[in-house]
Amino acid sequence: MKVFNLLAGLLLIVSPSLAQDSIALNKKFSLQGTTLIYNSNLSVDPNLNYITFDDVKVFKQYLDKNDIKTLRLTSKGGQQGAMLDIKDLVLKHKLDTEAKGECESACSIIFIAGQKRSVIGKAKLGFHTTFTKIDHFEKRKKIVEGYDDRLDYENTIAYFSKVSAVNEIVFFQTQGIDIYFALRVLKVHPLDMWYPKHKDLIDYGVIN
Repeated sequence: MKVFNLLAGLLLIVSPSLAQDSIALNKKFSLQGTTLIYNSNLSVDPNLNYITFDDVKVFKQYLDKNDIKTLRLTSKGGQQGAMLDIKDLVLKHKLDTEAKGECESACSIIFIAGQKRSVIGKAKLGFHTTFTKIDHFEKRKKIVEGYDDRLDYENTIAYFSKVSAVNEIVFFQTQGIDIYFALRVLKVHPLDMWYPKHKDLIDYGVIN
């Protein structure tokens, strides 16, 4: 599950005690030595068992307080903006990544951000293209059209979709992954899921 947010921003101010509480309350994370285990399926709220912006805040707190070398991932995906924030933190802190169980959609992109990437046992990586969910079309239309006054809604979406595809190819290439693999991911229907064979993950540099 990957939800596309063209405009995603979040500003939150918390006291140290509340920050500590957010770690204690978020059951998706656990620490094992220098490995941070992140399983978004373990939410105490069954409606939030995916990658969320709250998870980003908790992830930052773990990074600030611990010497983390590896992020172990289990997730069926989540909010695209949250995924991008976690991906950037993995890149910034030069973490290794591991996949355990199912790591799909947004999770697989976070996995790609790792320096050293590996799968545990019969873990599966699932890839697809972005799925867009629109709850309030007219409000979204105004926001999208505000990005470029030279383009209408349809052409703004078309342009940014192309830019997003190029950025994803560049990201995969930067991480040492064959361009064919990136192009294969971009062909997957947003409501389907592609699970590459273990040999393909090795051959194309996804597992390194």
